[in-house]
Formats: sequence, structure tokens, C-alpha cells
Amino acid sequence: MAKKKKKEEHECETAGGLRWLITYADMITLLLGVFIILVGSSAITESKYEAMTRSFSRVFSLFPGSEEKGTMPGKGGAVFPQKTGAQPETPEATYKKQVATAYKEPFTLEKVTNIQTRRGLIFRIPNTLLFAPGSDQLLSKGFSELDRIARFIERVPNKIKIEGHTDATPIQTKEFPSNWELSIARADSVRQYFFDQTAKRMPPEEFEVYRKRFSVSGFAQFKPAVDDPTSPENRRVDVIVTAQSEAEIQEKILSE
Repeated sequence: MAKKKKKEEHECETAGGLRWLITYADMITLLLGVFIILVGSSAITESKYEAMTRSFSRVFSLFPGSEEKGTMPGKGGAVFPQKTGAQPETPEATYKKQVATAYKEPFTLEKVTNIQTRRGLIFRIPNTLLFAPGSDQLLSKGFSELDRIARFIERVPNKIKIEGHTDATPIQTKEFPSNWELSIARADSVRQYFFDQTAKRMPPEEFEVYRKRFSVSGFAQFKPAVDDPTSPENRRVDVIVTAQSEAEIQEKILSE
């Protein structure tokens, strides 16, 4: 009888002695989960972080819940921007804003129209500011306007298109048999002015790269700015800072 009682006491002591293994195993499992979360949080996004804090709040009670939603724990406490409901600005929109802001002299914009399009940013220069009727020789009164545009172009990496336009009034001279030749010659005069001025300010090796960004074309009267084919508004030179892809914008514009 005494032997049987001793055996039962031994079995109870053995079972009680192993209970700590259950607690130890639970603790190891929890620690493993915490370490996995900490490793994963090195590249955490805002949505993942919010989900993580909610989980911690419910299960481990390590975070106070949604009150600290914007702050990521750890050294330095990186802060996420709070959601306001406004849509995030696209790289293209940011690019357009930066380009427009960089060229903002109001007295210039009274003469040169600044237009933002899907093609890019257009500086629309009226022919009355640049040329005498039937001529491709630049007038000195337009130099200051062209200088400001030239300096802006030097600061951005985009490709530049210079387009000449006329109205529907016909021309037939020895130098310009039609409006095609006149529109091309006028666009090229603007291109040459940019090159002449920039070459004075830019090292030769940089200037060679700068030159390769340009293209020149003439459209005569076939791309009017207004419906009236003879309107003076159609006589213009468009300097187009072409829009880039989102990848190019992010790399070359947004990173500056």
C-alpha cells in the first residue's frame, strides 16, 4: 500500500515538473513572432504598419491602438504622413508645377504665353515680338524674353522642340517661296539664338550634350492657334519643353 502511494506521488511530481516546458514553448513562439515582425518592418509600408499596430494592440497590448497611428516605433520614430483624403500628386503633376514655378517672371508672361499641355510646357512667343513681316531676322526687342527662356532651358534636362507657325496669308519671295520655308527659318533663328547665348555660359563638353536635345520644325499655317486662319495669333514660335515619362521625371526632376 505504501509502495503504491509512493508511485502516485512520483508521477504527480513528474507531470508538475514538466509544466514549465509549456510556458517556455509559448514564450519562444511569441519571441520568434516578434523577431519576424521586427525584421519585416525594415521595409514596412504605411498600410502594413497600421495593420501591425492594430494586431499588436489586440493581441499583445504593446501599442495604445489607433492613437499613435502616425508614428512608427523605434529609434528616431519615423513618422508617416496622415491621410487627409486628398489624392496623391502624380509625378507628372509635380513636374509641371516645378517647371511652371521655375519660370515665373510676371513681366515676361505678359508677352510670352506659358501653356501646360500633355506634350509638355510651351512658351508661345508672338511673331510681333520676334520678327518683322516676311523676315526671319530676330528683333532686338525680343532678346530679353528669349534670354529668360534660354536660361530656363539650361536648368532642365528635357528635350526641346522649336516650332515655327504662320497665318494663312501667302508669301512668295526669293528667300521664302512659301510659308513652309518662312516658318522653318523663324524657328531655326530662335534655335540659333539659344545656342549662341548658351555657348557663352556653358563648358564645351556640356554644350555638346545641350545641343543634342533640340529639334526644329515648321508648320506654316496648318496648325493654327485660333480658328481664324488669318489671325495674328497664329503667327508665333512655340518653344516646347517636352514632357518626360514618369520614370524620367522621378529620376531627373523630382530627385533634384
